[in-house]
Amino acid sequence: MCFRILLIALIAVLAGCVDFKSGSHWRAEPNGWKTQPKSYYAFEWISYQCNSSPLTVATSGFNESSIATFFLFPITFLGKATSPETLRVFAISENLKNHCSPPAENLFKVKINGRAYTNYTITQTLKTESCLIEIMKSPETIDSFEIQANEEFLKCDINPLKVYKNSHYCLRGTRFGGSESCGY
Repeated sequence: MCFRILLIALIAVLAGCVDFKSGSHWRAEPNGWKTQPKSYYAFEWISYQCNSSPLTVATSGFNESSIATFFLFPITFLGKATSPETLRVFAISENLKNHCSPPAENLFKVKINGRAYTNYTITQTLKTESCLIEIMKSPETIDSFEIQANEEFLKCDINPLKVYKNSHYCLRGTRFGGSESCGY
């Protein structure tokens, strides 16, 4: 482990200007849910095994911190935007049409960090087939969450969706016009 860190530091010193990025991202448990390759939201998963209409679950990402360095001497701290106070999860399916209006408490069950969680609301979005599940907890404090659809509305063969937080960091060479992606 120390050898890797020293090797990364040596490469960074020899490379000149370097960006250091760190943060977290969501990763779904591989139990049949498929990650959407070109998603509108930062993270999006789809199950094709829910009744006749697929169920898509989506959420936003985390904020990253970034530091620009010159030969590993920090020259700019690009900062970290404030994190949202709630985790917003969207559930989208034709089978949810007009079911998200209050009271919709029994439409989904939520678990946070492996425990049942009841402090959330479900509301209809502008699209009638889309529900917003707003979990009253900051994403920064959540290590995992689980969304399970009520079988009366959505009979899914692979239910629930289990999502875990992964941390990442990377060093990358600074380039004019944009640096390469960290690829996490």
